[in-house]
Amino acid sequence: MAIRFGILGSPATGRGIMGESLPAEFPAPMMRATASLDLPEVRPARAKPAPRPKPPQTNAYDRNFWFSYAANFFMVAAVSLLFRYSDFVAHLGGREQHLGWIVGVGVLGSLSMRIFLGAGIDRYGPRIIWIASLVGFVTSCLAQLLVTRVDGPAIYFWRIVYQTSIAGCYGASIAYVSARAPVERLAEVVGTLGTSGFIGMQCGTLLTDFLSAHAPIWSLFCGAATMGFASLVCAMFGARNAVRHPQHRRLPTLHVLRKYRPGPLLVVAAAMGFGLSLPTVFVRPFAASIQVASISWFFSVYTITAFGTRLALRRIADQYGTRTVALCGLSSLIAGMLCFIPVTEGWHLIVPALLIGAAHAMLFPAATAGVSRAFPARYRGLATTLTMAMFDFGAFVVSPLAGGLLWLAERNGVAAYPTMFASVAALLAILAAAYAFSSRRGVALLAAE
Repeated sequence: MAIRFGILGSPATGRGIMGESLPAEFPAPMMRATASLDLPEVRPARAKPAPRPKPPQTNAYDRNFWFSYAANFFMVAAVSLLFRYSDFVAHLGGREQHLGWIVGVGVLGSLSMRIFLGAGIDRYGPRIIWIASLVGFVTSCLAQLLVTRVDGPAIYFWRIVYQTSIAGCYGASIAYVSARAPVERLAEVVGTLGTSGFIGMQCGTLLTDFLSAHAPIWSLFCGAATMGFASLVCAMFGARNAVRHPQHRRLPTLHVLRKYRPGPLLVVAAAMGFGLSLPTVFVRPFAASIQVASISWFFSVYTITAFGTRLALRRIADQYGTRTVALCGLSSLIAGMLCFIPVTEGWHLIVPALLIGAAHAMLFPAATAGVSRAFPARYRGLATTLTMAMFDFGAFVVSPLAGGLLWLAERNGVAAYPTMFASVAALLAILAAAYAFSSRRGVALLAAE
């Protein structure tokens, strides 16, 4: 930028630099003569953009989390008390095929309600759905005390209410906890919440063995209702400040699924339901078939293994990816099913319990966190319930299938339970192969980037 200083005067005023008058004939060009001093142009410094304020990080393990942890503990303990539901069906005169259809219809009912539960969580917040589901759970446990027929509509209706309430509790609790956790720690936080379920399963299994030996069958439903009420109290405190996301224009559910495409992990969720729900229903009648009275051999080792594995590997999905963890979990689940075949005594159940417990610890947080990451936060409830819906779909398929396989094997003089476990392992291997093939494209895309 050139800065110019006048030397001879100004033609506008007709005066020199000392104020004297200039002659009229003074040449105009000389009157405007100047001495120039050229200095380098100085540009103002470009202002650096102010750093964006980081969103406040919520402590994932605060008091609300531990109330939620306790609520989940009581809920899983209540569900574990009814692992002997087969005894109730047998008490009413039913057999394995009745058990399979009752459980399957109940799961189908909850499956049909999953989408509504997910939309309700996103629209009204997880607290309302959580509390309403716990009320429904307690009611269904007490109502089943009035059931007297294995082939009547009442046992199917209340089983549907029971399964739907469980779906709502698990979906709302996971959605609430995951919404308060950083995205990069979703698998860790969901996995930590799941450890309460393993403790609850251990306590519930021991209690159901004790009650079945020293109390009538209806005591199981009363105990489950009591623990459900305790879970209700903890949930009311744990989720009292649950945050509802700002209301956006709600897209149709199918459009949301097409847009965000949760991907092959839904196959893992279905396989998880297919494999993990089988022991909760059929381990008890299997143990009875080999003259083993206590099922704590299996479930005690199962829960201890799952708890320890979950704590040890709680960050492995965030470090190595969900695909690796899911494939390891599916392999462990298949091996666990095959290890049921040579079981002849109670302590033999330890081996399948170790393998299936480790599979549970790996599969659940990997599938839940993987699907949740595919959706924005405002659809987190839909993502969670979608994962659980695929879990229910797997459970719906396996329960009547297992009951039918047992019936066909007995009718044709074939070893019933070994045939069932081998068939389930084969179907799980097919699902694992389908996931490995379908998820390979996503890995190739990541490598190309």
